[in-house]
Amino acid sequence: MKNYIIILLLLGGFLTACDKQGKFQITGNITNADKQKIYLEQVTLSSIEPVDSAQIDQSGNFALQGTAPKDPSFFRLRLGDNFINLGIDSIEHIQINADAPTFGQNYEVSGSAVCEEMKQLTLKQIETEAAINRLKKENKSGTLSDSLYYIEAIKALNDMKKFSKTYIIRQPQSLVAYYALFQKINGGILFDPYDKEEAKLFAAVANVLNFYYPDNERTKRLYQLALEGMAVIKNSAKNDSVSDFPVENTGMIDISLPTIDGQKISLSDYAKGNITLLDFTGYELDYSPLHTMLLGELYEKYKNKGFRIYQISIDEDEHIWKNKASKFPWMCVKDDINTPNSIFTQYNIQGLPTSFLIDRSGNIIQRIDGDKDLESIISSYF
Repeated sequence: MKNYIIILLLLGGFLTACDKQGKFQITGNITNADKQKIYLEQVTLSSIEPVDSAQIDQSGNFALQGTAPKDPSFFRLRLGDNFINLGIDSIEHIQINADAPTFGQNYEVSGSAVCEEMKQLTLKQIETEAAINRLKKENKSGTLSDSLYYIEAIKALNDMKKFSKTYIIRQPQSLVAYYALFQKINGGILFDPYDKEEAKLFAAVANVLNFYYPDNERTKRLYQLALEGMAVIKNSAKNDSVSDFPVENTGMIDISLPTIDGQKISLSDYAKGNITLLDFTGYELDYSPLHTMLLGELYEKYKNKGFRIYQISIDEDEHIWKNKASKFPWMCVKDDINTPNSIFTQYNIQGLPTSFLIDRSGNIIQRIDGDKDLESIISSYF
C-alpha cells in the first residue's frame, strides 16, 4: 500500500473518458417482465436523477440511452424496487440480460468491463449479507453462541474485504475501486476511513481522482473524507506512521442541513472560531436522555469559552424531532439517512451516539464513539 502514490499516476482508466459529446446506450432483454417499465437513473451525491425510461416489449426487449457524462459517473437500471448498478465512463453500448423476479441479483452484462466487475462486487455483497443474516438468525434462535456468531460474522466480513481490496489495489483509478470502497453490508460501510490500514485505501483512490478530477463533487467529498480519516487517526493514536499520504488539509466535510424552522445552517459557519462537537444522534433512541443530559452539562460548563454543539438527528418522526430540538440551546439539524450519500454515510456512522470534535480552525481532532470518554476528551481541550 505504501507504493500507491507512485502507482496511481502511472495508470489510466476511470480517468480516460469523457469530455466527448454523444450518447451511451443500454439495451437488453428482461424475461417475465410482463410489459413493465424500466428506468435509467443517474446516482449523484445527493439524489437519484431520472435519465430515460422504456416499456419492455412482449419479447422482453428494451432500449435506453443517456448523454455521456462529463466525468465518469454511476447510474442504475431500476425495475420496480430492484436495480442494477452501472458505471459509465464513455460513449458505450452496454447489454443487460436478466429475469424480472431476480433482477439485480442474477443478470448478465456485456460491453463494459467496469459494469462486469461491479456485478462481481455486487454478488459478493449479496452473498456476504446472506451469510451474516443467517448467522444472526441462528444466534437469536440459540443454536449459535454469541462468541461463534462473532467469529463467523467477522470471518465473512474479512473475506469480503479481501475480495473487494483486490479491485481497489489493482485499479485505484477506476469507477470500480470507488464502488468497492463504499460498498455496504446491512447499511454499514464495509471499509472504515478511520481505521489506520483501511484509511490508506481511501487515500489511494482519493489522491488519483484529485489529480485528474479536482473539481468533481464526488472527488471533493472522497478527498475530504480521506484527509479527515488520516487526521483523526493521527490525533487519536498520536502515531505519525500513518501519514504515508500527504495530509495538506484536515478540515471536516462541510454540512448544510435544515433546522426546525427550515433554515439551512452550515457546519463551517457555525463552528468557525469555536471548539465544536459535531454530534450524531437520535432523540427517540433509548440512550438519548442520558446523552442529552451530558451534552447539556458540558455546554453550560464551556459555552462561555467558545464551545458549540452542532447536532444531527436521524429521527424519522419530524414532530418528535422538532419538539425535542426546540428545547436545546445548541444547533439542531436533521438528516435523512435514506438518501444516497447522506451525511451519516459520508462520516461512516455505524453506531449512535458518535461525535467528532472540531478545533477552532475547522479541523477534526478526534472521533468519539459513545459517551464513555466524551466528558474527559472535551474537558482536555479547555
